[in-house]
Amino acid sequence: MHRWRSHETAAALVVVALLLCVRATPAAAGVYKIHSCNVPGKNSPVLSAAPWRGLLDGGNTRLFDDCLAGGGFGLALNPQQPVMARGGSAGVELRRPEAGPKSAIGIVGYRTWITADFTGAIAFIEVGGAFSPPGGTNPDNAPWVSAPFSPTNPVVYVLLYCATGQESCHFANTTPMVVRGIETDLYESVMPTGSLVGGTLLTGQPQRGSRTVSFTATDEESGVAKIEFLLGNAVVGSENLDTDPAECPHVDWAACPPRYTGQLSVDTSSLADGEYVATLRVTDAAGNRRVVKHSELITLSNPVGPIASGASPAGSSAGSSGGRSGG
Repeated sequence: MHRWRSHETAAALVVVALLLCVRATPAAAGVYKIHSCNVPGKNSPVLSAAPWRGLLDGGNTRLFDDCLAGGGFGLALNPQQPVMARGGSAGVELRRPEAGPKSAIGIVGYRTWITADFTGAIAFIEVGGAFSPPGGTNPDNAPWVSAPFSPTNPVVYVLLYCATGQESCHFANTTPMVVRGIETDLYESVMPTGSLVGGTLLTGQPQRGSRTVSFTATDEESGVAKIEFLLGNAVVGSENLDTDPAECPHVDWAACPPRYTGQLSVDTSSLADGEYVATLRVTDAAGNRRVVKHSELITLSNPVGPIASGASPAGSSAGSSGGRSGG
């Protein structure tokens, strides 16, 4: 982003007087989770296999998706020929997009709940480089857990694999591998962006009583998870989207919305009179955080009122950033 200087043109100075200065602060990027289909213990508002997709073996296999009906998704064989060649494999894969904002996301791990019926065949399930015992299902419905991957890892698989010690695998069940759900750990380190776009608090006049602040926040990777507005070092308004499954369903590549606009109410009487630095903190679902600083000091002038604990006028830090700030 850019910091305006005194030698900018007059037109630019008019713009910055109306808009804001944006300041990036260091952040500890992190991992966020997405849930595909029916992950045990997760009541997702959106039930689909996305962003997992079929990794098929010729025309003899297809991907089915019964997630909306409370089932799973996985591999189905041709009913007329439920056969897989010796050493063959098919299943589902998660492959990040090769271009656009989502290409910055890495796949660092996943847990998958699988049931399998390998009747008539010697077959295995491969998850993260490890193979199941014949039969494919973990005891007590425990998940198969992949090995950890690099933060830049672009693709992972869950595969049905026909053992090499036989001519071919003739399955009695045409749906030999059913994935009930997959919880995937994704990684991204791209900073979100934000701006203060208006509200009664930002009029430039001395402020008192209840005021408003309008904002816009954007994150094209994991999504916008939390908004905080500060005067000095005191948080005087916030909105945590990540506590609302409707706003942050944690499905597909983004856990939360890529763009969010709103308005916060600020009670200025909770702070001591004086001048304050005003900042907007935007945190994405992966814990990356950006601080947006308003270009002008905010003057509070209330008749009377208690001083909020921890609040201080202009010159105080608006708080350091270092990962998720919590709910």
